[in-house]
Amino acid sequence: MIRLLIDYNKLNDNDKKEYKESLKIMCILIVCAIVMFYIVPLVFKYAKIVEIELIYTMMVDVYTAFCFAAGFVHARKFGFGVFVPIIIAVLFVPAAIIFYNNIILTGWAVLYLVLGMLGECFGRVMRRISINRKYK
Repeated sequence: MIRLLIDYNKLNDNDKKEYKESLKIMCILIVCAIVMFYIVPLVFKYAKIVEIELIYTMMVDVYTAFCFAAGFVHARKFGFGVFVPIIIAVLFVPAAIIFYNNIILTGWAVLYLVLGMLGECFGRVMRRISINRKYK
């Protein structure tokens, strides 16, 4: 079961520590997403390296791999959570409008959300496998 809201005061010390670590990793992944979605296109724009092939290569290859990997890393360490894929998908929408001047490209956010959720699922499976091996 996915718990979206957690009462921090009712957690024991180990769960509080894991919750803090989860938030720290989540913040690191969000900062990486901001760098990829906003800083890199800004650098390309001001360096006059704005070629359409490069933009679409980044969207198809780099961003999709990042969304899957971010979900996988978070779930592998802390279990399934929906916040990382949702935040990453939402962060892409303004970037598509600002840097690519195309509102239709905001539909890629749905793909990034699905890939992030798949990464979360695979990370959760890998976490369960490693936990099961640990206790055998």
